[in-house]
Amino acid sequence: AMVLDILVAVTDLLEDRQRIRNNKEEGEQASTIFDSTKALTAMYHFNEIGWKIGKSALQKKSTYSPTNGKETSNQEEEEVNYLVKKRAYEEITALNIEDSKLNKEQLTTLLNFKKRKIDKGISQLNKSQQFRLWKEWKARWDEPAQFDNQIVMSVEELSTITNETTN
Repeated sequence: AMVLDILVAVTDLLEDRQRIRNNKEEGEQASTIFDSTKALTAMYHFNEIGWKIGKSALQKKSTYSPTNGKETSNQEEEEVNYLVKKRAYEEITALNIEDSKLNKEQLTTLLNFKKRKIDKGISQLNKSQQFRLWKEWKARWDEPAQFDNQIVMSVEELSTITNETTN
């Protein structure tokens, strides 16, 4: 029985030592991450004052991204939203309904697909206002929001503007 107690005590001791080693490794990793974060933060503060920074700080600066992947998730979310709007738009256009027979929900869906960031909201408009907008926006390109910062017109929009100015 005494030998069995000694074996159990030795195995407990070995497990405790392994746990201590694991904790030490985790602590060293956390300390390394903390030190690199401190260096990066200090680099930005000193850089604002106008101090010169070393090579290691420059390397950290070149790999540092303040967004940490937020831009890509926003882009992915915009792409998904665009595809959902496009699918709904295509479903309604596939019905081949006359423009005058479209209901308010269908007009809202069509307008949401053609809407650009610079356009005002369309949900608060009544059906006749939405129908008027749909006649104006129907010829717009079906491009995603990447063109919102530029002035982009389809050939039809350009021709209607030139026809209005010449008349």
